[in-house]
Order: sequence, then structure tokens, then C-alpha cells
Amino acid sequence: MVLEVSIHRREQREMVAALRESMEFSDAFGAVTASGTAIDVLKKTKLHGALDSGDDGCVICKDEISRDEEVMPMPCKHIFHHECIVRWL
Repeated sequence: MVLEVSIHRREQREMVAALRESMEFSDAFGAVTASGTAIDVLKKTKLHGALDSGDDGCVICKDEISRDEEVMPMPCKHIFHHECIVRWL
């Protein structure tokens, strides 16, 4: 029983150390942004009608998306202001 507790504590310490090392390693590189080519593939368009019910607007800036604004529909079917999604990607 004592041996099991000792092994469990050692495993916990190793896991915490590995997580800290992983977080420090990822912080050194920062966020990886989408390439210009990947962004260019996405289609910019103008919103000509109303958004589907349940869509409140751009979830990045939290503003409403108005008719005739430049938007960028994503492959997942979400719609964002063009400037917002390009900056976010």
C-alpha cells in the first residue's frame, strides 16, 4: 500500500513537470497564424440578406453584421466580419 502511494505521488510529480515543460515550450513560439495563402482561399463576400435565426453577428468583435458588409463565411458555415477573421487567423 505504501509503495502504491509512493508510485502515485512520483507519477503526479512527473506529470506536473511534463505539463510545465510543455507550456513553457509552447510559449516560446507563440501562436501560429494562418498563412496568407490559406486566407486567400477563403471567399470574401457581402452579406445581402439577413443572418440565419440564432446568429447574432460576429463573435470575434461581438458587433452585429449589417446588410452589405464584407463578410467571410468559413467552411464551418460561421460568418464573420472580413477584417475580424483575417486579424484572428
